[in-house]
Amino acid sequence: MSRKLLLLTYAFPPANIIGAVRPYQIARYFQDRGWNVSVISCADSTIQDTYVADVSGMTSMRIAVPRLVCWLNAISARKSGFLGKWASIAERGLKFLVRSAIYPEHFRSLAPEYVREALQLAQNKRFDLLISSALPFTVHVAGRQVAEQLGVPWIADNRDLWAASPYRKGAFFRRWLDRRYERRILSGAKLVLGVSSGMIDYYRDVQGFPNALLVMNGYSRADGREKQASAKLADYVGLDIVYGGILYGTLRDPSPLLKAICLDDRLQQKTRVRFFGSERDRVAALSNSFERCNIQWHERVSKTEIGEIYRGASLLLVILGSSDFENGVLTGKFFEYLAFGKPVLAVAPENSELAKIVNQYGLGLASDDPARISAYLNSLLEGTAPAVMEPPVELSIEFQLSRLYDACGLAAGGDGEK
Repeated sequence: MSRKLLLLTYAFPPANIIGAVRPYQIARYFQDRGWNVSVISCADSTIQDTYVADVSGMTSMRIAVPRLVCWLNAISARKSGFLGKWASIAERGLKFLVRSAIYPEHFRSLAPEYVREALQLAQNKRFDLLISSALPFTVHVAGRQVAEQLGVPWIADNRDLWAASPYRKGAFFRRWLDRRYERRILSGAKLVLGVSSGMIDYYRDVQGFPNALLVMNGYSRADGREKQASAKLADYVGLDIVYGGILYGTLRDPSPLLKAICLDDRLQQKTRVRFFGSERDRVAALSNSFERCNIQWHERVSKTEIGEIYRGASLLLVILGSSDFENGVLTGKFFEYLAFGKPVLAVAPENSELAKIVNQYGLGLASDDPARISAYLNSLLEGTAPAVMEPPVELSIEFQLSRLYDACGLAAGGDGEK
């Protein structure tokens, strides 16, 4: 008989959000190795259901997210005009107050729903392993409860930090409470996974989890071969730079790239920068600040459509902030880009973990120096820099998940196959 995996996550296909990619890859990897996979995720009205993925053979259940949680989770667009500006400020302030009043986070009401659905599934099958993939951290809260009630080994997969994240706003004493709460919840996990070395250092050295294991995100080797083979020529004569995702206000700042373009008349004439699914007001502000740059904003599109756009692009853009925390971030977007065989421009500090990987493997350029970026863009125009690249096997999701699979086999008391 095949072993049975229960996966808890907030987003899963068809939810079109980067947070759905890693959970799907985990589920698919285990299924391909003979496991029977069941997934419990959420249906959030603020997330489009346009991620087409093969989930055949999996049991996939979705929890309806309450309207209040969806509203708190949504990024509010800034309104125009004097009254609109103050209305936006008031809305953001109200959201902050409501989030601050709900501990540990505004997703907490979902935990009982995860537990209820999991126990219902367990009536008809005995699970051998439970993996919860966060954020939100509530998924881990539910994961611990389910693991305790079912007596199943539990692995806590972390795509982002929670208690130590600088993006988690609140009173200073909340940070201390968050770390204690996180330590208590994760203490029940057989393994605590992180996607970057910085995360693993935090879990081991700060939180005291010697069982922390590095399992990075990764590109799909199989998908990459298919995508590159069917790549079509771009419809733009010049450098077509594409960014897919949100900018988190001013946190992810592409200004070094835009300054680089402004340094050179030829780059101004032969370069365009397209933002897909980013905050419209933020892109408009960038256009106003860098009038000589060809900056374009586009609505979020389906995963299939954005894949076609990546195929035709000259350069795929990743952006990190300049804080010490950001230096340890390895965004899933970067690994998603790698499957398309196009060079990556990472606007990031050169001592960051992301920059070291990009520059070490020759995947493009990672720098926040406008002069270096300008020189690199010119080398692409002149054909002296590679227009395609081959990412190494160790950055593939297959390689990374083999580490997770081996670890899960040990946690489940076997070799992962039966």
